[in-house]
Amino acid sequence: MNLPVEIINAVKQNNCVLFAGPGFAREAIEALGKAIPDDLSLAKALGWKRPKRLLSTRKRRDAPDPSAAAQQLLQTDGRAAVLEIIRTELSLDDIKPTEAHRIGLEHFPLIISTASDELWVAASMNEQSFVIRDRGDDIGDIDLENPSIYHLWGRYSSVEQVTLDSGQKALPAHVSKQLKNLLRRKVIFFVGYRPDEAHFEHLWQLLSQVYGGELPRCHLAVAQGRIDDYLWQKWVWRGLLMFTADPSECFEVLKERLQNA
Repeated sequence: MNLPVEIINAVKQNNCVLFAGPGFAREAIEALGKAIPDDLSLAKALGWKRPKRLLSTRKRRDAPDPSAAAQQLLQTDGRAAVLEIIRTELSLDDIKPTEAHRIGLEHFPLIISTASDELWVAASMNEQSFVIRDRGDDIGDIDLENPSIYHLWGRYSSVEQVTLDSGQKALPAHVSKQLKNLLRRKVIFFVGYRPDEAHFEHLWQLLSQVYGGELPRCHLAVAQGRIDDYLWQKWVWRGLLMFTADPSECFEVLKERLQNA
């Protein structure tokens, strides 16, 4: 795996912001020997059904959007019921932080998590200096004296706070301003995402809106697995710099490169 030099240098200079996706939790699920749910299986668990396709229409390449399924179920069964399905499907009561979480805490003083599990919080329990911030709080800046974990879309421990659909993902004005400053001044590193999933599409759209146009150079460590060539090229055209690596592999290489620098 070829870790970009720009990432290594930015981490050494404490100038890199980590966006941590659901891939970290997937590795924790895999460690339990359980199947890792994808967008399709999670959407189906939430009641999604594949729409009938007219003969005159092209076959869609995009995976179903679990957040859209959650929004529909929310209207009939309520928020608590939806979250219970998600907790069960993602084994949230059983999974534990992995080595990737620990390495991340060691090298990234500002971690913005878009997953809604509690793994980053659990991993930071032995790191007394870490500040935990939730949706709506100030994001702040990279602060070596007060490193922080920011849950951009909330956590499942707060039933009313966690977002369940893309429409809820809009940010307060003060958070958007702080995020825009980070996008302008820092190197952005996405880890634990797949470019063919709705989760990353929602995040990219939000950041582009906050930034006010095409994002600057951003790097994505693509969680492994087959990705449609069309979708891969779509993100290349949008200027995203990608390489294939799961969170654990990516961070083990990063740790080694930093130690040998």
